[in-house]
Amino acid sequence: MNIQQVSDEHLNVMVHALRTYTPDGTVWLTRHAPSPPVKLDLDHDSDLDRIGQILRDENTHAVNQRHNKDDVVFHQHHPPRHDDWTPVQVLKATLAYQSQACTSTRWECSDAKQLCEQLLYAAIRRLDGYAQAPWMITETTLPTPEA
Repeated sequence: MNIQQVSDEHLNVMVHALRTYTPDGTVWLTRHAPSPPVKLDLDHDSDLDRIGQILRDENTHAVNQRHNKDDVVFHQHHPPRHDDWTPVQVLKATLAYQSQACTSTRWECSDAKQLCEQLLYAAIRRLDGYAQAPWMITETTLPTPEA
Protein backbone atom coordinates (compact mmCIF):
# COMPACT_ATOMS: atom_id res chain seq x y z
CA MET A 1 0.00 0.00 0.00
CA ASN A 2 1.28 3.45 -0.89
CA ILE A 3 1.15 5.69 2.18
CA GLN A 4 0.98 9.41 1.47
CA GLN A 5 0.26 12.72 3.14
CA VAL A 6 -3.38 13.67 3.08
CA SER A 7 -3.95 17.28 2.05
CA ASP A 8 -4.49 20.12 4.49
CA GLU A 9 -7.95 20.50 2.99
CA HIS A 10 -8.70 16.87 3.86
CA LEU A 11 -7.76 17.56 7.49
CA ASN A 12 -9.72 20.83 7.50
CA VAL A 13 -12.85 18.97 6.36
CA MET A 14 -12.39 16.36 9.09
CA VAL A 15 -11.84 18.94 11.83
CA HIS A 16 -14.78 21.04 10.59
CA ALA A 17 -17.04 17.96 10.58
CA LEU A 18 -15.93 17.02 14.09
CA ARG A 19 -16.78 20.54 15.22
CA THR A 20 -20.13 20.56 13.40
CA TYR A 21 -21.19 17.06 14.44
CA THR A 22 -20.23 17.27 18.13
CA PRO A 23 -23.26 18.65 19.97
CA ASP A 24 -21.57 19.77 23.18
CA GLY A 25 -18.57 21.33 21.43
CA THR A 26 -15.95 19.30 23.25
CA VAL A 27 -13.73 16.35 22.47
CA TRP A 28 -12.00 14.28 25.14
CA LEU A 29 -8.73 12.46 24.54
CA THR A 30 -8.42 9.64 27.04
CA ARG A 31 -5.72 7.31 25.71
CA HIS A 32 -2.92 8.68 27.89
CA ALA A 33 -3.46 6.58 31.02
CA PRO A 34 -2.52 7.16 33.75
CA SER A 35 -2.64 10.84 32.77
CA PRO A 36 -6.00 12.59 33.12
CA PRO A 37 -8.17 13.04 30.01
CA VAL A 38 -7.54 16.10 27.86
CA LYS A 39 -10.53 18.29 26.99
CA LEU A 40 -10.44 20.11 23.65
CA ASP A 41 -12.92 22.93 23.04
CA LEU A 42 -14.12 22.94 19.45
CA ASP A 43 -14.98 26.64 19.68
CA HIS A 44 -11.34 27.62 20.24
CA ASP A 45 -9.14 28.06 17.19
CA SER A 46 -6.09 26.85 19.14
CA ASP A 47 -7.82 23.53 19.88
CA LEU A 48 -8.90 23.17 16.23
CA ASP A 49 -5.24 23.72 15.28
CA ARG A 50 -4.22 21.12 17.85
CA ILE A 51 -6.67 18.54 16.50
CA GLY A 52 -5.48 19.15 12.93
CA GLN A 53 -1.86 18.84 14.06
CA ILE A 54 -2.57 15.59 15.92
CA LEU A 55 -4.02 14.17 12.71
CA ARG A 56 -1.15 15.56 10.63
CA ASP A 57 1.48 14.15 13.01
CA GLU A 58 0.12 10.61 12.88
CA ASN A 59 -0.18 10.70 9.09
CA THR A 60 3.37 12.05 8.82
CA HIS A 61 4.67 9.39 11.20
CA ALA A 62 3.15 6.66 9.00
CA VAL A 63 4.63 8.24 5.84
CA ASN A 64 8.04 8.59 7.50
CA GLN A 65 8.05 4.97 8.63
CA ARG A 66 7.01 3.69 5.20
CA HIS A 67 9.51 5.79 3.27
CA ASN A 68 12.33 5.84 5.84
CA LYS A 69 12.14 9.62 6.29
CA ASP A 70 12.21 12.00 9.22
CA ASP A 71 9.96 14.81 7.94
CA VAL A 72 8.05 17.21 10.17
CA VAL A 73 4.92 18.77 8.69
CA PHE A 74 2.88 21.51 10.33
CA HIS A 75 -0.83 22.06 10.04
CA GLN A 76 -2.87 25.13 10.86
CA HIS A 77 -6.61 24.71 10.70
CA HIS A 78 -8.62 26.84 8.30
CA PRO A 79 -12.29 26.54 7.44
CA PRO A 80 -12.61 24.11 4.52
CA ARG A 81 -13.31 25.51 1.07
CA HIS A 82 -16.68 23.73 1.18
CA ASP A 83 -18.57 23.18 4.40
CA ASP A 84 -21.49 21.16 3.09
CA TRP A 85 -19.92 17.69 3.00
CA THR A 86 -22.48 14.97 3.72
CA PRO A 87 -22.04 12.48 6.56
CA VAL A 88 -21.31 9.73 4.01
CA GLN A 89 -18.56 11.85 2.44
CA VAL A 90 -17.12 12.59 5.90
CA LEU A 91 -17.18 8.87 6.72
CA LYS A 92 -15.27 8.07 3.55
CA ALA A 93 -12.78 10.90 4.12
CA THR A 94 -12.16 9.63 7.65
CA LEU A 95 -11.62 6.08 6.44
CA ALA A 96 -9.27 7.39 3.75
CA TYR A 97 -7.31 9.28 6.40
CA GLN A 98 -7.13 6.17 8.58
CA SER A 99 -5.75 4.17 5.66
CA GLN A 100 -2.91 6.71 5.40
CA ALA A 101 -2.14 6.79 9.13
CA CYS A 102 -2.93 3.34 10.54
CA THR A 103 0.39 1.78 9.52
CA SER A 104 2.13 3.91 12.15
CA THR A 105 3.52 1.74 14.95
CA ARG A 106 1.84 4.03 17.47
CA TRP A 107 -1.59 4.14 15.75
CA GLU A 108 -3.44 1.84 18.14
CA CYS A 109 -2.76 4.11 21.13
CA SER A 110 -2.85 7.41 19.27
CA ASP A 111 -4.98 10.47 19.82
CA ALA A 112 -5.49 10.50 16.05
CA LYS A 113 -7.19 7.10 16.18
CA GLN A 114 -9.42 8.27 18.99
CA LEU A 115 -10.35 11.44 17.07
CA CYS A 116 -11.20 9.35 14.01
CA GLU A 117 -13.39 7.04 16.10
CA GLN A 118 -15.24 10.02 17.54
CA LEU A 119 -15.73 11.51 14.08
CA LEU A 120 -16.95 8.21 12.62
CA TYR A 121 -19.52 7.79 15.40
CA ALA A 122 -20.62 11.42 15.09
CA ALA A 123 -21.07 11.07 11.31
CA ILE A 124 -22.96 7.78 11.66
CA ARG A 125 -25.41 9.44 14.06
CA ARG A 126 -26.13 12.04 11.34
CA LEU A 127 -27.03 9.50 8.64
CA ASP A 128 -30.60 9.64 7.36
CA GLY A 129 -32.77 7.23 9.32
CA TYR A 130 -30.32 6.74 12.18
CA ALA A 131 -32.43 8.55 14.78
CA GLN A 132 -35.54 6.56 13.84
CA ALA A 133 -33.82 3.16 13.81
CA PRO A 134 -34.34 0.88 16.80
CA TRP A 135 -31.53 0.87 19.33
CA MET A 136 -32.07 -2.69 20.51
CA ILE A 137 -33.58 -5.39 18.33
CA THR A 138 -35.66 -8.21 19.80
CA GLU A 139 -37.83 -10.92 18.28
CA THR A 140 -40.74 -8.46 18.10
CA THR A 141 -38.87 -5.43 16.72
CA LEU A 142 -39.85 -4.31 13.24
CA PRO A 143 -37.53 -2.54 10.82
CA THR A 144 -38.26 1.15 10.41
CA PRO A 145 -39.36 2.13 6.91
CA GLU A 146 -36.83 3.94 4.72
CA ALA A 147 -37.44 7.67 4.41
